[in-house]
Amino acid sequence: MLVYLIRHGETDYNLTHRFQGMWVESHLTENGKAQARAASALLADIPFDRLYVSAAERTRETANLLFPGRDDAVYDDDLREIHVGWLADRYIADIRKTHGELYDKAVSDRDYSPFGGETLEEHKARGKRAMDRVLNSGGEKVAVVSHGGTIRVLLWALTGIEPSATTL
Repeated sequence: MLVYLIRHGETDYNLTHRFQGMWVESHLTENGKAQARAASALLADIPFDRLYVSAAERTRETANLLFPGRDDAVYDDDLREIHVGWLADRYIADIRKTHGELYDKAVSDRDYSPFGGETLEEHKARGKRAMDRVLNSGGEKVAVVSHGGTIRVLLWALTGIEPSATTL
């Protein structure tokens, strides 16, 4: 089985340096839409048997541009980004001013529990559940549209390489 892990396109929150996390809905910028269309051209000749997509709006938008006309996507909450708690929807610069060291540690450790969010272990458990479903789907070529942090934990589920050892 070949699994293609695809990150969503650029969002308005990426541009304004705001936290998105698991439940905040942001939208693709014009650049993000162009990124998805460009990737679509690269993927057009690959006959994907299955398509798994994070249930977040930004990944749904990306998937619709990547695979126009396809209506068999499986939307999966376990493919959502890490839950960052009450940091969601806030500007990163403001968080740094008020919670500097604690924030830096949370980002470094990928542990947002001090802010009411998930730990890396909880995120990994979600990613493992999602990847198990993907691997048991029976497809030969499967596309997964998700988020940067979640792709790190999906890579861990596939390879055993810790998310902290990867950069995207």
